[in-house]
Amino acid sequence: ELKAIFKLTVPNVLTYFFTSLLPIWTNYSLGQLGALELGAGAFSHTLCSLTGLCFIFGMATALDTLCSQAFTGSEDKKIVGLYLQRGIVVCFLTFIPISILWLNIGGILLYFGSDPALVDLVRVYIKWRLLSVPPTIIFECLKKFLQAQGIVKAPSYIMIISAPVGVIINYFLVINPSTAIGFEGAPITIAITMWFSMTICIMYIAFIDGKQAWGGFTSMAFTGWSPIIKLGVGGMMMTSIEWWAFGAMTLVVPSFGAAQLAAHSVLVTLDNLCYMLHLGVSISASIRVGNHLGSRLPNKAKLAALCSYFFSICTAVVASIIMGGFASFWAHTFSKDQEVISIIIRLMPIGVVYQLFSSFNAASGGILRGEGRQFLGAIVLLAGFYVVAIPLSLYLGLATPLNLFGVWIGFVCGLILSSALYIYSFMKTDWDMEVQNTIDRLEE
Repeated sequence: ELKAIFKLTVPNVLTYFFTSLLPIWTNYSLGQLGALELGAGAFSHTLCSLTGLCFIFGMATALDTLCSQAFTGSEDKKIVGLYLQRGIVVCFLTFIPISILWLNIGGILLYFGSDPALVDLVRVYIKWRLLSVPPTIIFECLKKFLQAQGIVKAPSYIMIISAPVGVIINYFLVINPSTAIGFEGAPITIAITMWFSMTICIMYIAFIDGKQAWGGFTSMAFTGWSPIIKLGVGGMMMTSIEWWAFGAMTLVVPSFGAAQLAAHSVLVTLDNLCYMLHLGVSISASIRVGNHLGSRLPNKAKLAALCSYFFSICTAVVASIIMGGFASFWAHTFSKDQEVISIIIRLMPIGVVYQLFSSFNAASGGILRGEGRQFLGAIVLLAGFYVVAIPLSLYLGLATPLNLFGVWIGFVCGLILSSALYIYSFMKTDWDMEVQNTIDRLEE
């Protein structure tokens, strides 16, 4: 089981690592245009994530459960392809109100007093970013379709190809003086790259591997949405609760001054980098647990969960070494300001502790998705982030001299609570009952 999870985890880590490269490069390229463009790009990206993508990615987590369980639990493997089509349709329906919000976001920002110059750029960014959402939905669902079948190398191959292509397109549309079209080149690059990634993924399934679970287009994709919606709503809650919590933290930090904001940005960047490790384990956990439950093997499902926790400890150790072992290196790499460097080095031990519990939480979320218990995950995250993390961060950050340190301590405490709740839920899990729930779900 350890070997199986390891084989799944490495490609998954590569997939999400290369996926994260384009947004990083986009910020760099916009920084070459000026402070306003950089700020507008970063703000627009955050806005898209918190008001749209978190719901779409959350809804797509229904396929983590259904596809992985159906692949081993159904005699007809083509039921996985049916779930894929239903997932895509429901995700597109989810996108309709999101698109209406995005098209009117400029007026909303102006109403709340945002800088008109910033709003103009945000409108441009979101207009083009809308074009990237359809391929993003399809590609995200196709990834889960492949991953459920144990085909995890394909998405990593696709992103290894797509990420450099996106960087090259971005260079010519944003940076290169003779071909650049300015700020709008950044969201256009994202749209082109996502359409490219989706196309390659479809071709891979059609001509190389994965089509054995594809039964062709069917009108049944427009019926039987209940399992998708039940699981997807819980997944949306899990994703949005976590993403919004980090958004709330980011809103508080600027009040602490430029130096602490800069240090916070460095810690967040490193955290996002390390989270790719944890996310790889999380996806692997959902695949293995779901596959075993579909095969009616409760003991193996429990073993897969335990092995996933073991790997979460391993990735936490690696992340801790990356952050804590090279604290001075990262501080001097990201900044030349001595005050910022000092804050980063002093803050890093808290970041290391944060990684330990972040890894455990990611693995737990993957296990629950494999079981189909997204709502339980949402409740745990709600308690961890909104009962403890945010209130404690606000108090320690704003009412004590700790400032930025208090914000991070508050979030660590929230992760500790959610980890404890995850442990309790794992210990109370009736794996035989989860097998029965899987059978009922596939028959629904």
